[in-house]
Amino acid sequence: MLECKRIGIVRMRKELENYRALCSEIESMRSELEKLEQEQETIRDTTKSYTTGKPVTIMIQGRVYTKAFEDKYNALLKNLYMKLADRIAAKAKIEEWIDTLDAEIRTIVRMVYINNMEHEEVASELGYERSSITKKLSRFWAAYGLQLSHNSHGKNV
Repeated sequence: MLECKRIGIVRMRKELENYRALCSEIESMRSELEKLEQEQETIRDTTKSYTTGKPVTIMIQGRVYTKAFEDKYNALLKNLYMKLADRIAAKAKIEEWIDTLDAEIRTIVRMVYINNMEHEEVASELGYERSSITKKLSRFWAAYGLQLSHNSHGKNV
């Protein structure tokens, strides 16, 4: 039972350390979706002016809905939305796990891993010494047989 819990913590820690990258990926996907949804094609053609009878170039902007285009577009949108939903669920899982922690360590974990604060900043905000934050995190991870990772020592990467 304890080993299962440790494996879950190890997995959650890896996810926690990737949290910021996950958030960036979500934002990137949202931007890509927004761009796709606004994508339009410009069609140019020449016609004769009804007043002068001379050729005039006109531009019409909009979507061209051929079956092939629509199928490709819908498949791309569906794939992107599925990936986005998966990333959002992973982010929510991390945040739910953090919410299960005791208040003090939850605050520290959130500040270090979610808000990307350095240990010194966390210590200053919470009224501790920097070394106290490092010790609290080290003890927390050590309870599960883990060491404090390099990217959570003072300066987060």
